[in-house]
Amino acid sequence: MSYGTYNTIIESLLTRTPQTFTRKTEEGKKKPRNIQKLHPFYSPQVNSWVFPFNFTSDPFVVTRTRKLLDREYFSFGEYVELQNFFYAFILAVGMFVFFLIVKIPGGPNFLRSLRTEGSGPSEEVRKKSSTSARFFGEDIEGNKVNATYTGPEAYSATAIFVTEAAQTIIRHHDHLPQKGGVSTPAAALGEQYIDDLTATGLIKFE
Repeated sequence: MSYGTYNTIIESLLTRTPQTFTRKTEEGKKKPRNIQKLHPFYSPQVNSWVFPFNFTSDPFVVTRTRKLLDREYFSFGEYVELQNFFYAFILAVGMFVFFLIVKIPGGPNFLRSLRTEGSGPSEEVRKKSSTSARFFGEDIEGNKVNATYTGPEAYSATAIFVTEAAQTIIRHHDHLPQKGGVSTPAAALGEQYIDDLTATGLIKFE
C-alpha cells in the first residue's frame, strides 16, 4: 500500500459518514437505510468471509452515478474477500484500533508518522501483482446479474482507467450520454468506456 492510499484511509475515517439510500413506503414516505454491513460476515456468494471496504471514494461515486442515471431504488456495498474467519477477525480488530486512534486528537499525525511519505510497493512487487473484483446485482423483482473484473495491479490499473477515460472523451465526445456538468465515468462515458477499456487487452470484464 502506498503512502497516498494509507493517508486516504485516514482522511476517509476522519470525515466519513454512513452512506444511506431511501425507498418509498406504501404510504409514500421515505425511510433511510444503511446500504453496507459494517462488520465481517460469511458470504455464500463468494464462499468466503468478507470485510466491509468503505474507506474509499467509491460509495460517493456510485451514489452520484445513481442520481445521474435516475435509479431511485438502489443500494451499494463494497467488501474485500478474506481467506477465513481468523483473517476477518484480525482485520476487524485492527481496523477498530486504527479507527480509535484516528479519532484521538493527534492520532492522525501519529499514524502518518509510521509511514514514509512517497513510500509504496516496489516495481518488482507491482509486476507480480494483479487486481480482480466480483460484482453481484439484484433488482427489486429478484432478477440477478453477476460480473467479474480482472486487470493489472491497482496503481497501473488506475493509470489505464484515467488514460482511457480521456481517450474515450476525445474519440467519442459526440456520442456520449452526457455533455457536461459534474459527472462520473459510468454516467458520462457509458458502455463505450467499457469497450475502450477492454480493447486495451489489459482490462477484462466478463
